[in-house]
Amino acid sequence: ERIGFLINVVLAIVSSILVVVFIYIGYRVFKIINFQNNVILGMIFFLILQIASKCLLFSVNARIYGSDEPLSLSKAFYTILPMCPVVSLTMAILLNLYNWLFYYFKIGQMASTVDERAKKFGDHKFMNKAKNILKLALITLILIVLAFCTWLSVYSIANDKNKVSLVGSVFGINFIVLGLAFGIIGFLNNQRLKYYFKDFYLENQKMLQLATLGLSIPIMIRGCLDISRRSKS
Repeated sequence: ERIGFLINVVLAIVSSILVVVFIYIGYRVFKIINFQNNVILGMIFFLILQIASKCLLFSVNARIYGSDEPLSLSKAFYTILPMCPVVSLTMAILLNLYNWLFYYFKIGQMASTVDERAKKFGDHKFMNKAKNILKLALITLILIVLAFCTWLSVYSIANDKNKVSLVGSVFGINFIVLGLAFGIIGFLNNQRLKYYFKDFYLENQKMLQLATLGLSIPIMIRGCLDISRRSKS
């Protein structure tokens, strides 16, 4: 129990430091872009929320390990708190995925000004339509995630059954799918850059490929770990 207490205290301290760091980063980003890109601001907000909820979770765990007296918290608190980090991370990933999808269309629009083969991508009506579709898809996915978590919380509290462990499997699959989506979209973006902006692509090839792998693989690994922990439990 002593080791568990120390581990959770250290993790809580590290998380609190990261919260401050990300708040500062968010402030600096806001100073640069103001409200011109709410998607990026939203992504930073959810990352801060994820780390803050982890900090709270580690603090509660440290309190449990460090005290002989039971910690009296409501069932709603125990139900909702473990879901906050994964839900917040999912929101941040969805917002980032939206950006990557938008860049795919944006690359085509930029190519239309320098390459005859890409003239069809220069239609502003098409770009606006694509942007609206992406926004609708993003809002729909966010609502689905929130609806699922709300149902899970209400069901668990109302029936006095802890079904929060299902989050591990559900969000594990969710992270694997999102990781694959990042990989596919990153590959398509790189292919479009290679086709229309070959010099730029060749100059930054390693960085572009690293960005794709660096976002997709860790998310998929996280998903596999969540599923693995669920199956072992």
